[in-house]
Amino acid sequence: IGLATLAMMARVALGHTGRDIRRPPPLVGLALGMLAAGVLTRVALPLAWPDGYAYAVLASQTLWAVAFTIFVVSYVPILLGPRIDGADG
Repeated sequence: IGLATLAMMARVALGHTGRDIRRPPPLVGLALGMLAAGVLTRVALPLAWPDGYAYAVLASQTLWAVAFTIFVVSYVPILLGPRIDGADG
């Protein structure tokens, strides 16, 4: 759900600011990849190393936090600035 949420926020934010939805900021791909890595870390690492469950959860949390931080840093200028097409909104 977090991956779908981030992907939709990225797409909708571009559309509502008059930008091309097929050209997100370059770091969005990195953020989405980090979320996917967080999911794999949370699921696969405990299966391979059951004693490292706490480490897997911590690593997954860190990946998610960094991914959403990258999203915020990338989109704050877009969302706080004027629409690129000059339309109201």
